[in-house]
Amino acid sequence: MSARLLPLGWVAINCDGSVKQDRGGRVMGAIGRDQLGNPLFAIAGGASEVSIVHMELQATKIGLLKANSSNLSRVQVRSDSMLAIKMIVGTFALSWEVRWLIEDIRILRDSFVSCSFAHQVREANSCADYLAGLVDTYVEFSFSMDSLPSALSVMIQNDARGKKYPRL
Repeated sequence: MSARLLPLGWVAINCDGSVKQDRGGRVMGAIGRDQLGNPLFAIAGGASEVSIVHMELQATKIGLLKANSSNLSRVQVRSDSMLAIKMIVGTFALSWEVRWLIEDIRILRDSFVSCSFAHQVREANSCADYLAGLVDTYVEFSFSMDSLPSALSVMIQNDARGKKYPRL
């Protein structure tokens, strides 16, 4: 598996949410990259006592918020949560606990010239997963593109070069 290429002028937003058993909380990460794979933004955060799908959706929302505030017009949201993608596009029934979050995401979706949602396998979503793994607080924070962790920078470069990841 490798990262999919984008048309000129599009931005990919990779999102991930997960549970960190050793930290007792839920975490999320989102990274926006241009069609060449260059990072535009990276965000991570956490919460307590919410479901994993909630964190997957929250990662999508923070990615879209950042893209919107950066005046980006064409975005493709990529998540390794098929359930989250199906809820957003309306092919899976919503649970009451995430309905408000889906509505927020749909409102954000409509603020872009073009916005699509795609499922991406876990192995090709490693940058967002890495960001989520950095969090040990319930505060959301943004990374400076000039001082990303070196391991994340290597992952970004590998993705931009089309590195293939074995499907586990």
